Amino acid sequence: MRKPKTEPTKVDLTTPIDPGMYLPEDEADCFGTEEYSPQNKDCSLCSDIEICGIKFQEHVKTKKKVVETEQGPLMDQSDLDGVDLGKVEKLAKKYYLEGSPMTFEELQEAIRIQANTKDNDAVLELIKRELPLTNMILKEGLVYVR
Repeated sequence: MRKPKTEPTKVDLTTPIDPGMYLPEDEADCFGTEEYSPQNKDCSLCSDIEICGIKFQEHVKTKKKVVETEQGPLMDQSDLDGVDLGKVEKLAKKYYLEGSPMTFEELQEAIRIQANTKDNDAVLELIKRELPLTNMILKEGLVYVR
């Protein structure tokens, strides 16, 4: 349960704040947790809302780092503009000429490597958006080149 503080913590907001200095005194306290929201009535009544927001920001940064280490760069950090679909098209044509067309999974992997991402959703969105603009055709899970 939130306990609105009536006296603000003495802090000079013109100097950088070390969020580790301000830890909740009580484990039931919401200070800097996922419950933080400036629109929340209880948060807006609390006199430490600015420091709590900074603490919350640090909490979000650590969660983001965990996700990035597990899944690679996030969608907005992936280099989707750096994907050269001409190279992917040549690779698909090479597969076809060797007798076994490229599979959809191999197409995804080729794009994933060029984009330097593990984000499947970003790769699928790129394929949906850009594949019609190339000479590649998807048919029954295989990639053919016109």
